Amino acid sequence: MFMQFMAGVSNRGTDRMGIGTSLADPDIDYAKMAQAYGMYAEGPISDPAKLGRRLQARGGSREARRAGAGRRRSRSRDSS
Repeated sequence: MFMQFMAGVSNRGTDRMGIGTSLADPDIDYAKMAQAYGMYAEGPISDPAKLGRRLQARGGSREARRAGAGRRRSRSRDSS
C-alpha cells in the first residue's frame, strides 16, 4: 500500500512502482557474492528441490570444512 501511495504522490503509474525496490531481474548470484569475499560457495541453485541434497552432500567434504575457515574468529586474549 505504501508503494501505491508513493506512486500516486509522485504522479507515477503503479506499473513502475517496483523499480529500485525489488531484488530481481536479474536475480542476485549469492554464490558469486560469497566468492568475492573469499568464501567457498556453490551455485547458483535455481531449483529449491536440489538445495537439500547439495547441503547434505557438503556436510563432510573438505570444501565444507574449508568454508568455515574464512569466518572471523575472536582472538582470545592472554591474561598473563
